[in-house]
Amino acid sequence: MDLKEFNQGDDLASERSNPLANTMLQIYDASDVGYVVWNDQVPGSKGIPPRTPHAHSKGVMGFDSSGGFYLQHSTPRFPDDPVKGAHKSSGEYTGIQTPQLKLGQSYLCMSLDTDNLNTVAQVVAGEGVIVFGSEMAGISNLPDVKAITDGPGPSVAIAPFTTRGGEAFKMYGMPSGIPAYIFEGIIEPDIQAGLMVQTFTEGCRFHSYCPGQCQPSNYSFDYDTLNVEKIEIPHTNFAWQAEKAPGTTKGPGDEDHSKWAISLVPGKAVCMADNNRADTQLLDGGGAACFTDNMKIWTLFNSIVAMTEQCEVTCPPYPPTKSGAEKVCTGEPPLDPDMDDANVDRSSGMGLSSFA
Repeated sequence: MDLKEFNQGDDLASERSNPLANTMLQIYDASDVGYVVWNDQVPGSKGIPPRTPHAHSKGVMGFDSSGGFYLQHSTPRFPDDPVKGAHKSSGEYTGIQTPQLKLGQSYLCMSLDTDNLNTVAQVVAGEGVIVFGSEMAGISNLPDVKAITDGPGPSVAIAPFTTRGGEAFKMYGMPSGIPAYIFEGIIEPDIQAGLMVQTFTEGCRFHSYCPGQCQPSNYSFDYDTLNVEKIEIPHTNFAWQAEKAPGTTKGPGDEDHSKWAISLVPGKAVCMADNNRADTQLLDGGGAACFTDNMKIWTLFNSIVAMTEQCEVTCPPYPPTKSGAEKVCTGEPPLDPDMDDANVDRSSGMGLSSFA
């Protein structure tokens, strides 16, 4: 594949004849195919779930006894449950609904054999995702996929996996209920490199972090984490700028709901993630799937980053904002007096486990 630049692609919102629809239709049109679908904003729901710990995660797995696909995405209320949907009672695939077309979104689909599908599922299962539809279709060799419905695990999980096409990835996951920084505290220490991060600018958005500068108290991050402030796609009229300042709660940057990051070291990592760099996410589970050795993909994403927010010697204050009652955006994790600190890595906010 000759990857030189981003191009205007097919209409992913439609119900047929585009890569997303072709992938999704496999779990709608065949009775012998199993699936698990999860989303922190379930199709047909209004608003977001109560602020109890849960994974801020959206995904789909479709499979038979030989393997399947894993789709990581950022779109709320997508897709409809293949058995009984919110938009059509027959549970037909309805594409992306109009309210979700107002924002930019990201989709990463990976074809996996059963071993690698189980590996990814082990990580997802530990996040505490909100499953709203599942069907195992009599398939018995995917026990970890079935376990996704069982609830969050006790610690961070990091697992390498490989697609059917031979692409090397790492899957990162963190459970809900414990303050954690997915980019600064989990991915960066593992890849031993900093990140440029693009996420939805909701809630109290965090500043760029650099070692010794603008970091929350009781946490020590070893690498630069830079907010992407402006995106420009070459040879198109598409541009996006995060004009909303860190620490504020609304602005033009709210138009891009995608969540991705690339390493500051060329080619080391390209990640599609679940969580935003914002105070509202610090108790939410979630994770990321990262390319670990793809310079072409890294170069593509690097080419659209037109500006980043640089760290400052003196950390700018988070201004007070109003959201119902007045609050001050501090960049600090919410305190949990009941949290057991005995097995908590303070660099990431939780314990750590990994598996091959």
